[in-house]
Amino acid sequence: DPFSTKGRPNLFLQTVARVATSQAHTIGATFELYYTMRTTDDECYRLIRDINERNVGGVVFATRPIGFEGTPLLKAAKVPKVAIMTKQVYPGVSVIDFNSHSFIDKAIDALLERNRRRIAVFLVPGYGGDYLEYLRNSLAAKGVELPPQWTLTVSLDTPWAAVNVAHLLMSATPDDRPDGILVTDDNMTEHI
Repeated sequence: DPFSTKGRPNLFLQTVARVATSQAHTIGATFELYYTMRTTDDECYRLIRDINERNVGGVVFATRPIGFEGTPLLKAAKVPKVAIMTKQVYPGVSVIDFNSHSFIDKAIDALLERNRRRIAVFLVPGYGGDYLEYLRNSLAAKGVELPPQWTLTVSLDTPWAAVNVAHLLMSATPDDRPDGILVTDDNMTEHI
């Protein structure tokens, strides 16, 4: 499945493909999907050929184009290129950035609307630092404390571990356990 990561469905990639195809259809355009993660696979060669033959109006990378540095794919000046990533690190590739602050604010508001005041957070590696600081500050601004033991990181390599962590969280007495969980990556939700 091209929309999988390490054999598991990747909900983000599935959504990007579905929305892009739908939007292209709405405006009467064609949206060709290329499934390539390596510069040596047939899909990458097909994409480069289509760029060279001017059959492609632009390239949208669903994630950072890791591994394509210095390749004809990124060097091709014939088409505009954008990537869904947080900052500009690839010359000639524009950035489409997620507004993670908006996600955090809306997720917190949704939980508070449901009268959830004891909120745990499931993160994936890489969602610490500024992301976690903003999340903590946003919760604090709304009068919600995030105890350190309720800030949990679970790898997408072992998402099933989230089940055990959730069981552990909920094994506490009602006053000592969360009444809401904010999950920062939709690929983890089926396991919680």
